[in-house]
Amino acid sequence: MLKKRVLKLLIVAGEPSGDVHAANLAEEFLKTQPVELYGTGGQRLLALGQNQICDVSDMAVIGFDAVIRKIPFLLSLAKKIEKQIVTARPDAIILVDYAGFNLRLAKRLRKYNIPIIDLVAPQVWIWRYSRVKILAKYFDKTLCILPFEEDILRKEGVNAVYIGNPVTEKLAPKYKNREEFCRAYGINAAQPVIGLVPGSRPKEIEMLMPVMTAAAKDWKNDAQYILAKADSVKSEALEPYLKMKSDIKVAEGETADVMRYSDLLWICSGTATLEAAIIGTPMIILYNASRFNVILIKMFTSLRMIGMPNIITGREIAPELLENRCNAEELKKTSDILFENREEYKKRLIPIGEMFAGYAPMKTAAEEILNIL
Repeated sequence: MLKKRVLKLLIVAGEPSGDVHAANLAEEFLKTQPVELYGTGGQRLLALGQNQICDVSDMAVIGFDAVIRKIPFLLSLAKKIEKQIVTARPDAIILVDYAGFNLRLAKRLRKYNIPIIDLVAPQVWIWRYSRVKILAKYFDKTLCILPFEEDILRKEGVNAVYIGNPVTEKLAPKYKNREEFCRAYGINAAQPVIGLVPGSRPKEIEMLMPVMTAAAKDWKNDAQYILAKADSVKSEALEPYLKMKSDIKVAEGETADVMRYSDLLWICSGTATLEAAIIGTPMIILYNASRFNVILIKMFTSLRMIGMPNIITGREIAPELLENRCNAEELKKTSDILFENREEYKKRLIPIGEMFAGYAPMKTAAEEILNIL
């Protein structure tokens, strides 16, 4: 056990969610020993003193076409990370999600004979199953956040373990109840509250906010709207859309409360959909991408649904509005259906919450990594 001396960790997080997961993991280590952090991350890791090569905002990639444009930057970044490893000589390399980049990086870094841990296993069950070979050969440990992944990977020789899902660690609300939440934002608790969760990336805001605000302008006269603003989203990025519907309230850094105390969520595809499902709030999942990206998704993945709750259960327990259906008219029509059958849609989400209860993901992850060291 490395408990007395400084523990050096090279962490590569490429997205805001990865920054949060990695920071929570680092805080678990800090409970028992001093830690030095290196690599890439966001504001959370930076606040913990990470010697940061690059911020996650510069690493954001949405869509296959964006990956192609980003290749020169990513190649340069890999060289910088390798240089930092040579100078810092970390005790462990922790690669957080961001699979397209991190799996290739693991191959490059294996020669340094430093334990490599994958925090958040790539979703090989969706596409590119051949990646299991990389996990088995180049990673000392793969930490899974979906319950069925451990069995899939272990059958392929991957040293995998299910730790629970990190989203459960950030779902505690700030406000005690709906009345207190509504009072804080000047909302009438007796009227319908629609939570807008457009995502944390600039491209998500650009694609989804026009749809959400257009629908909000003339759907249900008594509906009230509150937007969950991610910390990584700049206020000026939202201003043009909020002018379209000036009475939308903005809650910054309180996404869990927006999800918990809204009657219905209009939500971007991604991790947020799983958070909402665990909380148990009915949602409509939105995904608006270029035709090129949609064609590639259908060609190269096994996905027929895009929302995490739907993928996990194998059926559409939350409606999805994708591609040409991701528009204001479809959003309003689907919202009518959900409001008429709201209790039924709530019941559909109960098994998701039960599936992820009772775990301490980052505490378990820290223990697993210390066991390797």
